[in-house]
Amino acid sequence: MEIESLYAYVAVERHLTAEETKYFGEIVTKLAAADQPLTICEIRRLVPLLDAVGIKRMIKRRFFFFLEIQDDMVCFSHELAEKYLIRRYVRPKAKNT
Repeated sequence: MEIESLYAYVAVERHLTAEETKYFGEIVTKLAAADQPLTICEIRRLVPLLDAVGIKRMIKRRFFFFLEIQDDMVCFSHELAEKYLIRRYVRPKAKNT
């Protein structure tokens, strides 16, 4: 299975709620814009939707396949995960109308 297909499969299988999808998209967008890991505190300031505990819990329980926390720093779990998420959330293809 191609890695892109695996990420797409996992994204669908996570069954994120609309609210979780919104948080996830916001976090991914901010990480991509920063182009470096961000602290939990920085994410909390940039995405004021959750408190620090909520952000950590959500990443560890729901987003762990794509994001990870190391020493209070949030980063993409892998370079390919980052590329997939940027294509999906930051630069999605325009829909045909």
